Amino acid sequence: MSRYRPSTFRIRDHHGVRDEKEEHMNLGQFYKKCVEAGIQADPRGKAGIERYLKAEKKRHEALERFEKENYDHERLTNPYTDVRILHGDGKEPLKGLLVGIDAYQPELMLADMLRNRGEEVSAVLTHHPAGFGIKRLAEVLDVATEQWIALGVPPHIAQNLNEERLEEVVRRFHVANSDAAVDAARLLNMPYMCSHTAADNWVASHLQKKLDAAKPHLISDVLELLYEEPEYRHQARLQAPPMLVTGKKTTRCGRIFVEMTGGVMPKQQAFEELSRYGISTLVVMHMPEEALATVKKASLNVIIAGHMASDTMGMNLMLDKVLPPGDSIKIFECAGFKRFDRRKGRAARSSKKKTAGRARSRKR
Repeated sequence: MSRYRPSTFRIRDHHGVRDEKEEHMNLGQFYKKCVEAGIQADPRGKAGIERYLKAEKKRHEALERFEKENYDHERLTNPYTDVRILHGDGKEPLKGLLVGIDAYQPELMLADMLRNRGEEVSAVLTHHPAGFGIKRLAEVLDVATEQWIALGVPPHIAQNLNEERLEEVVRRFHVANSDAAVDAARLLNMPYMCSHTAADNWVASHLQKKLDAAKPHLISDVLELLYEEPEYRHQARLQAPPMLVTGKKTTRCGRIFVEMTGGVMPKQQAFEELSRYGISTLVVMHMPEEALATVKKASLNVIIAGHMASDTMGMNLMLDKVLPPGDSIKIFECAGFKRFDRRKGRAARSSKKKTAGRARSRKR
């Protein structure tokens, strides 16, 4: 493995992050690179991240003494409250990583069982957060606020809508038993980490750039572009394809917004604002049933691309940036995750190989 080179954004070193050459990347280095990868795809850009972290530092300085005692100091350098090492000191060398979209107590026990069978499972990585990674999840809504402003929604409207949603989400997770999986990791002594918004930034950025460049005319064109991605084809085989829930395939798609990052779904009123400011089509991971009436009223086309497929794509794109070259870290797929490696066209080659195999079958 080549020497690890930190980027402009430095993450605290108390997770065992070291720059010297090692045989295996450790968990602390992996965590640091996940944060840096998330920043690379963040719609706020470098200036927006710096502004956010500067404001966080001021908030910290204004806290009372008793509040500072329990402050999560990672927030001073990591803009994502849902990307954290939940158990472990960061010094653990990574030889194998069990990755899941929802990797909680059962997956931690599975990782322990695999270890007992001789598999080198060094840590568990969950996309959806647990522990203190979920308790402050709402704070990443700042990402969504900046996205809407970029779309033309006035800052005061975008901010007010998201602040209302933030308060709702904080109350919801405040009463939840969020530490159960972290407790299981501690009892099993299994290093445990979550990476949520850092991955979501990648799927949102990737799809938005793809659709903007392709300039699709009809909704059917958008669906075809989604099917070019291996994660959506995989979920289609599992009978969970991208789904058009409002609009028709023959409808002009107009201006498209990929709404897939920012922690949680926005308030229902937000969809009316997006329509008012020029958005015709939404591509989302998921949408609650109660929001469908709102989007229909706003005459928006909505494609639910798929939760597992979209989260998996975000994780894959992030892992492509984070994992060292080669196969020095073995990935154990579970809990909705399937690895597709796009580095040097691996995913494309795999897809072509399968397509060629199907063609040969048809000939026979």
